[in-house]
Amino acid sequence: MGRLLISVKPAEAADQSFLQAMNWQAVLASPGLIEEYGLEKLQQQEDDFWAGWDIRESPAFIAYDESGQPLGGIVLKNHDKSQVPVQGWRFGIGVAEAARGKGVGRSLIEYSLEFARQSGANYLTLFVDPANRPAASLYTTLGFQPVRKFGSLIEMRLNFQNQQV
Repeated sequence: MGRLLISVKPAEAADQSFLQAMNWQAVLASPGLIEEYGLEKLQQQEDDFWAGWDIRESPAFIAYDESGQPLGGIVLKNHDKSQVPVQGWRFGIGVAEAARGKGVGRSLIEYSLEFARQSGANYLTLFVDPANRPAASLYTTLGFQPVRKFGSLIEMRLNFQNQQV
C-alpha cells in the first residue's frame, strides 16, 4: 500500500460526472446516513445538487496519478449560505477504491485547506459517519476536531486561526 505520486488540480465543468461519482462514494461510506435517509432520498439530493452545480460557488479539485488518471475528488460548499463572502467551507470527498490508503484523500484535503485559507475563510468543516474509521482518523490526523453530532454523523472542523501556516 505505497503512496502514489499525486498532483491536485482545480476541476473544470467537464469533470462533473467524475466528481459526482466520487461524492457518491462518500455517501456509500456512510451507513448511518443511508439508514437515516434511505438511498433514494440521498440520490435525489445528490442529483439536485449536481443539476445546479456552479463551479464558481462550489469549487472542486481532482487528484491525479503520474499518468493523469483521476484518483479522487473534493467539492467545497459554502457552509453557511447567509455568509458572503464565505466564512467557512464544507467539503465532500471521495477516493477511487483502488487508490484508498495511498495519500489521495490527504492530498485533496491539504490542497483544499490552502485554497480555503487563501479565499479568506476562517474554517473548513465536514460531516463523517463514525463507522468510516479510516476517514475519521485521517481528519483527526489533519487537525479536524469534532464539534457536534448531526443525526448519525459527526461534524468536524478545522479553524484556521488556531493553525500555523
